[in-house]
Amino acid sequence: MKVSELNKGMLLESTPGAYFHLNTTFLSHGGERILTVRWGKRGFGRGREPILTIMYLGTREDLKEKQNYWGKQYALVEGDITLIDRASWLYIQPACK
Repeated sequence: MKVSELNKGMLLESTPGAYFHLNTTFLSHGGERILTVRWGKRGFGRGREPILTIMYLGTREDLKEKQNYWGKQYALVEGDITLIDRASWLYIQPACK
């Protein structure tokens, strides 16, 4: 999906064969939650429910967030504002109606 095709409030899902993975390891280093897309078998761990859809919120400038190396697009994931890894956009598509 092209980032230029995004609209605020748009629901997004991962492409078939891929799944959303919420990386929270950066939180312990003063960072933020980062959403990535992975391939293969879903490994949710600790009884965690899969993330099926996310809501696009806008860019870093829209949300007045600080600059980050990992990307500048943000989404609402599990009730929290989360950065989307820029390499993951190849595997994200609009959610089916």
